[in-house]
Amino acid sequence: MLKLKNTLRMKLRTVVIIALLSIPFFGKAQMEFGMRFGIANYLGDVASRPVPSESNLAGGLFLRANLTAQWKLRGELTMGRISGEDRSTLAEGFTNLNFRTTLQELGVTMEYDFLPFLPGSPYLTFTPYVFGGVAGFRYNPQAQTLGNTYINLRQLGTEG
Repeated sequence: MLKLKNTLRMKLRTVVIIALLSIPFFGKAQMEFGMRFGIANYLGDVASRPVPSESNLAGGLFLRANLTAQWKLRGELTMGRISGEDRSTLAEGFTNLNFRTTLQELGVTMEYDFLPFLPGSPYLTFTPYVFGGVAGFRYNPQAQTLGNTYINLRQLGTEG
C-alpha cells in the first residue's frame, strides 16, 4: 500500500511539474483546472451484473490550456478502483473467484472546435469539435485468498 501511495505521489508531481513548465509555451493562453468524481463498477466474467455493494469511488483531475479560440490542449489524471466477486451475482455454483484493482490513467488530448467558442457570447454558444490524444493506464489485479491476504494475479498469468 505504501508503494502504491509513493507511486501515485510521484505521478501527481510529474503531472504538476509538466503543467507548470508548459505555461510559458502557452503565452497568454487561458488555463482551466477541473475535477471529476463518480463511481466505478465492474461488469464481466466474474460479475455478470453490476453489484451496488462493489461500487467504488473514482475521480480525476485535468488541466486545459485554451491556446486559441479553437485549439485546446488538455492533460488529465483519472483514478478509480474496480472489484468483482462471483458469489455476489451467481445464485449457485460460485467458484470463489474475486479480484480488485486500482486503475490509473494519464493522458494528453488536443481539441479543435470547428467554430470559436466564446463563453458569454450570445451568438457563439455551440460548436462541434474533434479531439485526439494518447493515454496510458496502469493496474495491478489482486485476489483475496481464504486466509484473507491479497495476492498479485499478474505474476500468476491468470489471463491465459
